[in-house]
Amino acid sequence: MGGKLVTIGILISVYGAINGYTLTGMRVPFAMAEEDALPFSQYLRKLSRKTYVPYFAGLVEIGIA
Repeated sequence: MGGKLVTIGILISVYGAINGYTLTGMRVPFAMAEEDALPFSQYLRKLSRKTYVPYFAGLVEIGIA
C-alpha cells in the first residue's frame, strides 16, 4: 500500500512538472522571435487572439518533442 501511494505521488509530481515546462517552454522561442534571433521569427511570435498564447511556438515544441 505504501509503495502505491509513493508511486501516485511521484506521478502527480511528474505531470505537474511537465505542465510547467510546457507552458514556460513555448515562451522561450517566442521571446527569441521577438528579438529576431531565430529563423521564421514572424511565425514564432504569433499569439492566439483569445488567450494570448504563442500557439505556433507551442506547435514547434510539440513537433520537436
